[in-house]
Amino acid sequence: MSVSIGVDRNFMRFFPFIGGLSRDEYKVKLMENDSVTPDILERELSIYDYIEKRYSNVLKLAREEDVLFEFVIDQCKLLKDLNIVLGETDGAVVEKIFARLDKLQKEEENRIKNEILCKRQKKMKRKLKAKNRRK
Repeated sequence: MSVSIGVDRNFMRFFPFIGGLSRDEYKVKLMENDSVTPDILERELSIYDYIEKRYSNVLKLAREEDVLFEFVIDQCKLLKDLNIVLGETDGAVVEKIFARLDKLQKEEENRIKNEILCKRQKKMKRKLKAKNRRK
């Protein structure tokens, strides 16, 4: 009987961050593996740089809050749902998807702010009507 285990490729891309490896430490680890060619090394380091650039603040915060592993799992699920594999999906496609996600997030934040503003305005109108009735 054989057991097959699937490991998410995006999870493996985040693994150096879970382990707290710097770029240089990650490079050394990769070079220790005889099957890593210079092309693979370059690609993996560019993916490392991309993740570090895009996620540096949130990874730092997640580590401080002791939820780094959970964050990475959630992020990998999101990427999987979007059919994105870091380093394998065309960069332009990834940027468009993330730009769209950022836009949707901002729209949702604005919608929530507008709802709060409308509630405040209604409350102020009720107070004003009540004040005018008293006069």
